[in-house]
Amino acid sequence: MLSFLGETFLNKEQEVGSSVLENIELIGLYFSAVWCGPCRLFTPRLNKFYQDINQDSKKMEVFFVSKDKNKEEFLYYYKHMPFLAMPFDDQQRIKHLYSFYRVMGIPTLVILDNKGRYITKEGKQYIETMGTEAYDTFIQMRDEMYSDIKEE
Repeated sequence: MLSFLGETFLNKEQEVGSSVLENIELIGLYFSAVWCGPCRLFTPRLNKFYQDINQDSKKMEVFFVSKDKNKEEFLYYYKHMPFLAMPFDDQQRIKHLYSFYRVMGIPTLVILDNKGRYITKEGKQYIETMGTEAYDTFIQMRDEMYSDIKEE
């Protein structure tokens, strides 16, 4: 169900496979770029949110989906993030995600459940106003949206 995200992702040391998504509840797609002032202001808040909610056990994975102009900008900006990234060289995947989620401006944080189902495109706003409590709100939204769907 999550194949649209791809099979490999970057962490600081190496490429990792989709097994990193096992046993998590939520996925965040963070559309951002180093040249974007509002992105540079929000990234530290997202970093803190990510580290705080995953402190005891991994509950959520976030993927940086870069809109940087080149790989050097991407690498410089990504070194300030504790989460995973879509490989910058895979521009087809990156462009598909921007298009599929209709990302018109950055920063944008799309929240999905662990099956890849859409929860909200307003993740940034929730985190800015609620801090770590936004995580519980995302879970509640998921439960309300998909409570009638039978698991296969």
